[in-house]
This record gives sequence, C-alpha cells and structure tokens, in this order.
Amino acid sequence: MTEKLLSKNDICKKLGISRSTFWRKQYILKAKGLQVVRIGKQEKYRAASFDKLIVEAAETETPVY
Repeated sequence: MTEKLLSKNDICKKLGISRSTFWRKQYILKAKGLQVVRIGKQEKYRAASFDKLIVEAAETETPVY
C-alpha cells in the first residue's frame, strides 16, 4: 500500500503560509485531524488527512487554522 505523504514545505505551499506560521499553527492543524507519520526524525503528513481538513473547512466555512 502506497500512501502519499506531504512535507512541511508542501503544506506551507498549499496553505500559502511561511514555515514559522506553520510551526505556530501546527498544533491546531493536528487537533483538526492532520495526521503525522514519523520517519526517523522527520515528520511527514498524510495527504488524505490534509485534503479532508481542507474539505471540512470549506463545508463548514471555518478557517483551516
């Protein structure tokens, strides 16, 4: 099973935010369902959970972070 993973930079580009903003908001994103996969010391994020987070924010008309 191959699952697409996103880096912090990928998430920042998709949200249009800087890495420092991501660091401040990461706990909110994780609480809203962004799933983390740790590979060694690196953190990657499940693309499916990111997409779901965006869809839910659009449906409920609430901010992503």
